[in-house]
Amino acid sequence: MYTSPIQDYAQLTFHYANGESETYNLYTLATVATGETRSLADILQQGLPAFLSNDWLILQLPEESVCIHLKQVSRIEIKPSIPITGLLGSGERLTSLSRNR
Repeated sequence: MYTSPIQDYAQLTFHYANGESETYNLYTLATVATGETRSLADILQQGLPAFLSNDWLILQLPEESVCIHLKQVSRIEIKPSIPITGLLGSGERLTSLSRNR
């Protein structure tokens, strides 16, 4: 796994319904609608349900803006793990999802 020199980051991997996937590193602080600056971990932890209820996600990268249609996403992986209230914890993946070809 990539080790970021920046301590506050999250790696998001989007798995699409067509079988493709792509990964993004999101770094440090983000500005929310109220104009306050908060850590990315706090935003993801507290705002995940609202984040997932949107049709589109726009990521602002240094070289481009990427629009992701969340209705086409079948799974999102977030690393490192973030604690979210109400979810099962202390899990461990035993096998990876496999596809028949």
